[in-house]
Amino acid sequence: MTKEEIIELGTSLGIPFREETNFKDALEQGRVVFSGINNQRFLFESSWSNEDIMAKMGESLIQMGERKKAMEISNALKII
Repeated sequence: MTKEEIIELGTSLGIPFREETNFKDALEQGRVVFSGINNQRFLFESSWSNEDIMAKMGESLIQMGERKKAMEISNALKII
């Protein structure tokens, strides 16, 4: 999968991508880093197999959901 395909897939799934947070030389080499919730970072290599990329995308979405849920609970407990 190319870096462009990884970026397109990740953003279509809702994983934020900001080019300015990626190292330019790493991005040129096919390393894509997505930004998650509360400083999470998810690294993908274009050299990985499509299956590995898809599995990592799924794991990233789950981790983002877990982090968001934990933050919501934490914020709710601060109100009480």
